[in-house]
Amino acid sequence: MKRRAEQPAATPAANEEHGVRGVERRGRGLLLRYLRQRPMPLWYKLALPSVLSMLLLLVLGSGVGLAFARVSQEANVLVLENERNADATRLQIEVRAVMDAAQSALNDADPNAIARLFQQRLRLRAAISAAAARDPASLPAVDQNRLATVQMVLDPLDRMAAQLQRGYRETAQGLWDREVYDDMANAVTAAADFRRSTVQRAQAAADGNLDAIRSAALLSAVVLGLALLALPLLVWINHALVVTPIEQVTQAMTRIGGGDLSARVRLDHNDELGRLEDSFNDMTSALALLLESARSGDGAAPGAGSALLQSAQAVAGRVSRTASELEQAYRIQSALLPPHLQTLPGWHVEAARVPATELGGDFYDLLNLPGGRLGLVIGDVSGHGAASALIAAWTQGMIALAAADEPDPGRVLSRVNDLLQARLPPRMFVTLAYAVLDPQRGLLEYANAGQCDPLIRFYPADDLPSNGHGAVAPGWRWLDLPGFPLGSMPGEQYETARFPLNEVQGFILYSDGIIEARDVTGQFYGFERFQRTCENLVPLAGLAPDAPPPAEGGAAQQILQGALDYAATLRPEDDMTVLVVRRADSLPVPPPLRLDSADNRFVTSLVALPDA
Repeated sequence: MKRRAEQPAATPAANEEHGVRGVERRGRGLLLRYLRQRPMPLWYKLALPSVLSMLLLLVLGSGVGLAFARVSQEANVLVLENERNADATRLQIEVRAVMDAAQSALNDADPNAIARLFQQRLRLRAAISAAAARDPASLPAVDQNRLATVQMVLDPLDRMAAQLQRGYRETAQGLWDREVYDDMANAVTAAADFRRSTVQRAQAAADGNLDAIRSAALLSAVVLGLALLALPLLVWINHALVVTPIEQVTQAMTRIGGGDLSARVRLDHNDELGRLEDSFNDMTSALALLLESARSGDGAAPGAGSALLQSAQAVAGRVSRTASELEQAYRIQSALLPPHLQTLPGWHVEAARVPATELGGDFYDLLNLPGGRLGLVIGDVSGHGAASALIAAWTQGMIALAAADEPDPGRVLSRVNDLLQARLPPRMFVTLAYAVLDPQRGLLEYANAGQCDPLIRFYPADDLPSNGHGAVAPGWRWLDLPGFPLGSMPGEQYETARFPLNEVQGFILYSDGIIEARDVTGQFYGFERFQRTCENLVPLAGLAPDAPPPAEGGAAQQILQGALDYAATLRPEDDMTVLVVRRADSLPVPPPLRLDSADNRFVTSLVALPDA
């Protein structure tokens, strides 16, 4: 931070402004001052309050979880005590009912009264068992003794009932007077005490459950309130640490744009923003020196100002030379391409190309071959820029040389592939399609090295002369002919597909930049949309044999424009190139093709799409 001492002395107004800002900063709290002046990265300062807030909320959230666990525990206790209260009430009722049944049986020797006594004995025994089985470990000892007192009456009561059942009423009465009555009185008292005890514990459990619910609700409200407070606090800290300094820099830049080179920023940060403050103030100081030097006419004087000016001039010179070299390279690459509108007797050929950068990787060529044949080449080098442009020009020349003495398109690609594979840089390759129009032999020959499948338009069957091998289905068809890109596989042998020329109305070669154009939602232009565009834009009827080719805005250019409009851009993400070849309506139909000169192996691999 020692570079701050090199800044120009501040004016009194600046000192006054700095003093006001210092008072404001001191009033913003110790936390903000600590975060600003602490020597640590800015991201750490922004993350520290967030992490602390998350830890605090995590601890409080754990407390909320424990509070609700206590609520659940108290609720279980409340349920248990309520069930025990129900058991105690039943036990008290059954004890009184047994006592009444015993007295009735002693007073009246009616068999029904004795049977009722036996029944009540069973009900009392069941009530005692239910009360004793309800979580005995948590039952207080005093209540366990009360249940034992009630249970003690069962044995003498059974003996008295047995005497009554045998008809020994006097013996049963004596047993009642000596033993059973006292035990029954003790049992009634114990059952009443047991019920009162369960009522008290149930009330205590209800109070505890209510307290636990209140505590959990209060703690939840506290956690929610802290969460709602933490968010504005974090927003305020982020604003104070980042947004406010950026606003100060923006205001200072606005003042500099207005001509006030005395503008400085004082961010009071000991992090990246502090270094930004140093750099910004140094820059404005250097600009002030440059302006003062320019006004005094001493532009060549030594010092920081002149050094900065010389550096800027050197950078500007390099940028200018680079732009000039790119422009010259673009002109050379464009000159290597044939004119985009060409004709062949009875055929119309159009070409259009839109590069993604000044130097693209796409290229095309039209080759005048021996025997009156026309070669059509379209290629795409991986990548963009100068390297791709050089490889494109090199490949274009090799194709022209190989095609001059090799009539078979597949062998032309095999020869060029061997040359490229030995010399191409790693991870670079060339996709290429090569078609040959041979009017004398009546053939369309095609070979493919990883390029997009071409579109071919065939005549309807009733318009075809008999050629001895059957006609291909009419309409637009995709030709699916596989092949590895050039330079990717050594020794690759490329196939050649041949079609009778008298069946072909036209065909279209293109690069993948058209198919892979994307709109604002990321959807690709795609093959089906490309086919519909070609069907609408490429007229295949009504052309005179000597008609001039379409002027600017022909079918090829319109196809590219459709893809550019779909992507809503003037400069595509990838190079776009298209070749459109079509027959004139009045072109004489070639003679029927000999069977031994046609290769129909790829006719069955044509992928047919419905006509528009």
